[in-house]
Amino acid sequence: LGKVEFNHFRRNIAHEPVVLQVQNGVPEIVLPLEQASKKLIMPIPHPVEEPQIGVLEKGIFIVVVVVVTAGTLIILAALLLVSFYRQRHAEKIESLLTIEPEQLQIINLPVQLGTTWESGKARLRNTLV
Repeated sequence: LGKVEFNHFRRNIAHEPVVLQVQNGVPEIVLPLEQASKKLIMPIPHPVEEPQIGVLEKGIFIVVVVVVTAGTLIILAALLLVSFYRQRHAEKIESLLTIEPEQLQIINLPVQLGTTWESGKARLRNTLV
């Protein structure tokens, strides 16, 4: 390692600094040229780019597809639930509006008065109808 000597800026002035560059995964001294173990590679190689689909990176594209698919499935499930609810609600309303003759307790039958009819009376669930 050698001699160590600091100046008033707290810098080691006993040794000349070196510049390292990682080449093929190994740090190599590239400057100063007198101490270089490998030549400096210029320009610095670009990092490997992520594969892209259109203008989106592959990972972002996958996220977009998953979100859109999940949203579509949620909307379809909601539509199915609404349809099922409407059908059940319509069946319930129909069952409330449909009166079977067995449910009526007849009090007076309808009577024909000439060309007109007088309505009869009946009871449905303790209500006069």
